[in-house]
Amino acid sequence: GSGFGGLVKGFVASRKAAKETKATPFPESGIKVKKGSSASLKGGLKKLPEAIAGALGNKYQPSWEATKVSHSAETSLFTTEFSTPQGPKTVTSKCVVLAVPPVAAAGLVGGLSQEASEALEGIKAPTVH
Repeated sequence: GSGFGGLVKGFVASRKAAKETKATPFPESGIKVKKGSSASLKGGLKKLPEAIAGALGNKYQPSWEATKVSHSAETSLFTTEFSTPQGPKTVTSKCVVLAVPPVAAAGLVGGLSQEASEALEGIKAPTVH
């Protein structure tokens, strides 16, 4: 197995546990959040994608929009399809990082795990500009 299924199951289980216990989701993060409020990163939510873009250097393609993510159990690799100004592109990788709002991530992971997609759709998140 690839470990991918375990990651999705862990994510879904943590979301369910947070709902059942009415506790702060992901308490291991050390972030304190009052029930009903949201958390942010110091400097704003844009800091995560900015940091990822900085680490990727010239591999970062801001004009590419991910349209689909799939996973091969045979090769343990992910395939991400993109819409780009030059036309459709496909990238194969060992991992995929989604630094997008939960509703966007839900659409991308739907083909991987319907349960994870539904859990992501259930996350209330502020609009990121």
